[in-house]
Amino acid sequence: MSAICQAGKVIAGIVIGRPPDTRGEQAHTMKHGIVVAQLGSRMHYAVPQIFARNNTLVRMYTDFLTPRLMATACSFLPAGSSFRGALSRRPAGVESQYVTAFNRLGFEHFVRSRRAKTPTEVTNTSLWVGKQFCSLVIKRGLMGASAVYTFNSAGLEVLNYAKAQGLKTIMEQTIAPVPIQNEILKNEEHKFPNWEPVRASNTSLAEFADREAEEWNTSDIIVCGSKFVADGISKCTGPVKRCKIVPYGFDSKWTFAPRFSTHNPVRVLIVGTVSLRKGAPYVMAAARLLEGLAEFRMVGSVALNSEARIKLAQHVALEGPVSKADMAQHYEWADIFLLPSVCEGSATVCYEALSAGLPVITTLNSGSIVRDQLDGYIISAGDEESIASRIEHLSKHPDVFALMSKSALHRSREFSVEEYGRRLAQALETTE
Repeated sequence: MSAICQAGKVIAGIVIGRPPDTRGEQAHTMKHGIVVAQLGSRMHYAVPQIFARNNTLVRMYTDFLTPRLMATACSFLPAGSSFRGALSRRPAGVESQYVTAFNRLGFEHFVRSRRAKTPTEVTNTSLWVGKQFCSLVIKRGLMGASAVYTFNSAGLEVLNYAKAQGLKTIMEQTIAPVPIQNEILKNEEHKFPNWEPVRASNTSLAEFADREAEEWNTSDIIVCGSKFVADGISKCTGPVKRCKIVPYGFDSKWTFAPRFSTHNPVRVLIVGTVSLRKGAPYVMAAARLLEGLAEFRMVGSVALNSEARIKLAQHVALEGPVSKADMAQHYEWADIFLLPSVCEGSATVCYEALSAGLPVITTLNSGSIVRDQLDGYIISAGDEESIASRIEHLSKHPDVFALMSKSALHRSREFSVEEYGRRLAQALETTE
């Protein structure tokens, strides 16, 4: 039995350690358990999987669930295809009778998202789908659950509905609040003009920020992937005392061994959208400082203007988007993982890199689980000189590199999905 299932405990009002007597469509008669309302396939549906594994999931609501035959067919689409990602959603580990998918909503959301061009249109699309999703969840009902678990910007009406019925309300803030994100990105755009298309004014940003803030105020517990996210809520005068910091988990199917020395030149890998938010200008600056000593590779779609892209490509290999199945070969190629993001929640690529035995150099703003000088280095966002000096130090000190590689692998094992489930349970735990 999982360590989460401890008799005599209550997690957010959910009795655990006493599995329900009824299953399937009879779950609506249950007087305990949790409903998870989740747009998209965030972290491969880790949260509903955790509750399903411990017999506390009453229902998972989502916006799209791919029929099995279609999911198989999607595997033949080109790597990086937006259709492949959108049409291959299957929540492994959650039995189909516990899932309700609003596929019509999911399809319309996909179409609207592709048509949205301006920041206001993108934000309006997010606001629209969040409200529509909540409306559909409420119509289907909460099926006798004692708690609901939602995600930022897509749960307000469900939280209010659950609160009115006396249920426990939980929401997860997956990234720093919108006002914090906007302030950080404005600073980056001021420092690096012409790197990305000029953002038009966003007339819906205030409404989005207000929606997030209302969700915090309606929630009994706010789950945050990192201290950086919780600090953002505090800066926005949100109810930070209700925040519970719960780092995520990653189950690697890889079998990497510790690394003992770097290549010459040392190989540095960056994964994620090539953009200002991910720190692309600082990657270029570090590559310039280490010209001839280090080789840089960026994996991910490019969101830069053509001139900035050309400039960056003179110093960094831009690989474009890569399927998850093909990522192992890039981690195998690398010696060091770099993520100089200026704003994240808790970047899952850092979890992946640790599981590949790579020392990780990242920022406080990435919300990572990396321990400074043990599994890698934590630096201030926007400090290209620190990036370059840490890379150079690791390349010249194989003893330090080998210790960090071994430590990275050990650290990753502490953050499996199973361990994530234990941490989440502990964060939501109350006594009977």
